[in-house]
This record gives sequence, C-alpha cells and structure tokens, in this order.
Amino acid sequence: MDSTEFTWLLPLACGFLPVLLLLLDRQNKRISQLEIQVAQLAQLQNLIPHGDAVLTPEIFNAIRSDNKLKAMRLYRELTGANQQQASDWLEAVSK
Repeated sequence: MDSTEFTWLLPLACGFLPVLLLLLDRQNKRISQLEIQVAQLAQLQNLIPHGDAVLTPEIFNAIRSDNKLKAMRLYRELTGANQQQASDWLEAVSK
C-alpha cells in the first residue's frame, strides 16, 4: 500500500481532534465539580478527608492516637468489612 492512499484521512482526523479536546475539557470540568460536591457533602456529614479516604472523626482520632484495633473496629462497624479487609484498609490509609 502506498501512503498517499490515506491522505484523505488527514483532514478528517484533524477535524475530530478539536471535538475530542472539547469533550475531554468538559469531562475534566465535571470531575472537578463532583470533587467539590463530595468535599461539601463530607463536611456536612462531619467527615474528615485523609488521603484518598474520608474518615469519621472517631476513626481519624483512633488512627491519630495509634489505636489500630479501635480504628479497625469502627471501620468494620461503618462498612461491614471483615477483619482482613479492615486490616488492609488501615494499612493503606496509614501510609
């Protein structure tokens, strides 16, 4: 195949690029709006952002005071997680 056979595709592809960039920009703006809403909801519910997690004040204080068993117990009560899941979660949050 000769590369000149596909030269008609170039203007078509260039026409799609601005549309794709516009869609990407809209998605990024929507994600930013959603992140703001999540932060506002967390604040209304008295939750504390901690890295990628959002913690209740009780769990946050248990982690801060290095009371891992209490933090895991509170997390399990809140989420219904089992012991291993709570342990894995606590290890991830503590990093």
